[in-house]
Amino acid sequence: MNFPARPLSIGLALALCVSSLSCGTAAFAQNSKKIEWHRCLITIYKSKNQVPQACEEYAALVNLDPKDAQIRFEYGAYLHKMGRVKEAIVQYKKAADTNPGNPDYQGAVGDALVSLKDYSGALAYYQKAGPKFAGKLSTTSAYVNQLRQINQYNADLKKRQAEDD
Repeated sequence: MNFPARPLSIGLALALCVSSLSCGTAAFAQNSKKIEWHRCLITIYKSKNQVPQACEEYAALVNLDPKDAQIRFEYGAYLHKMGRVKEAIVQYKKAADTNPGNPDYQGAVGDALVSLKDYSGALAYYQKAGPKFAGKLSTTSAYVNQLRQINQYNADLKKRQAEDD
């Protein structure tokens, strides 16, 4: 008997989510159930590459617990992966503000800012991230210095050309 793989995997994911919710239902608070449901739906929507629906579920999770830095970080990572960098930065920054001691949150803001070519902003976040992001801090600093040198060289070249004319 052949079953289509994709619907079967989605069905299994949903069944696992439901079973995890039903185990010890009395122990879970209503909010915890909602969080688990939204997490299950995110998994399903991501597996089906349904970006708008997955984003709606992340937004629902954020609304349930706006101070949960991990949810915001995961949402930011998903947005970043989908190419929605400016939106990702908003989520990453909120995660970093909520938990400033987490180097992954600080570094994620830096990475997103690099992809927007905001190197000075990225450097500030890499510095906040500490030793875990020292390599990226060093590389980005060197790149910024090279850009400055190139810009200075081009400015000097233009000045010389203007003087020769």
